[in-house]
Formats: sequence, C-alpha cells, structure tokens
Amino acid sequence: RVLTRAGEAGLVSQCVRSIGAMATSASCHRRLTFIGMASALLQHPPLPWRELEPVLLAPVLSLAADRVANVRLAVARVLVDVLLSEDSAWPPDEADEADDAGQPHGGGHGAAALDDADVRRIDAELDAAVERLRMDSDRDVLRLIGTYRDASYEPPAYSARPLPRAARRKSSVRSEMTDTSAEGSEGGGSGSAGGGGGAR
Repeated sequence: RVLTRAGEAGLVSQCVRSIGAMATSASCHRRLTFIGMASALLQHPPLPWRELEPVLLAPVLSLAADRVANVRLAVARVLVDVLLSEDSAWPPDEADEADDAGQPHGGGHGAAALDDADVRRIDAELDAAVERLRMDSDRDVLRLIGTYRDASYEPPAYSARPLPRAARRKSSVRSEMTDTSAEGSEGGGSGSAGGGGGAR
C-alpha cells in the first residue's frame, strides 16, 4: 500500500499478477504457495477489489475443486479465516470506497470500481465455494469448512468403501485357492487314516 501511495501502483499490480500466475501451476506446492500469498494480500488488499478479484480471489475460489486435498484445505482456511471472518476486508465498506475514490490507479482496499452487481456476484461465488467444500471427500477439509457455521463441527467418519472390481477378483481367486487347499488336506488326511486301519 505504501508503494501504491507513492505512485508505484503499476509495480504492485505487476507483482500481484505474477503471484496470480502460480494458481494454475502444475505443481501443487506452487499452488499452495499462491494460496498463502493470496491470503495475505486479500487480508490487507494493496489494490482495489476490481483488480484483485480476477487475479487473486477468483483463482483462489477455483482451487476449491483442486485434485489435491491439501490445496482444498488451504482454500477452506482462506475462506474461514480471511474472507468470511468478522474482520474480513470483504465486503468493502463505505470508508474504503471513499479511500479509493481519490486514488483511481490503486491504493486502499475499497470497491471504488465495484458496483452492487459485482459484490452480489462475488458473494455468490464465495457461497458456492463453501458449499463445494462442504461436500468434500476429505475429513480435514470438511472439519475446517464446517467451523464456519459451527465451531464444534465434527465430520462423519469415513465409510468403508467397496473393493475395486480387480481387487474383488483377486480376493475371490485367493479364497477359492484357500478352499481348494483345505479340501485337499482333508482328503489326504482321510486317506492316510484309512490306510492305517487296513494295516491293522
């Protein structure tokens, strides 16, 4: 924010865009790094929300569907601790808007360029991300996002999943082999006993 007030909004914007580019990295570690940096910037926005929303906020919310559970967990933490907390910078208040009004090229964390429709759209996207995470398959994600509405929330235990078809076939074959081996042993034992009786 000091840089934006010193007329370096272009540099700040460039840095923010560089951070945003990590959101689509093939590396989950870089995506996690992006979420951590985005969390700090969204907590104390260095630019107007109009600029932050497409390069930071939207990519963070899109990672609620990431294939890596730790990435989804990090998104849940941003939602609960930053975007939906009582002291969140979102939604911007009137004082923030007034702060930005005199700085059209940056500064502050207001919504000078956001109208009511934008705010409603972003609110809907936040709600959608929360709902997506509430349906997650990972208990840690469920536990964290559940605390948004209930601090003592505890997700249900994992249910036993049926074995994949290939594993079921292998298990069936092993079972058949065990049964066959057992039957052979019993047959051999009977024969030996009969032979012993004949000798007497």
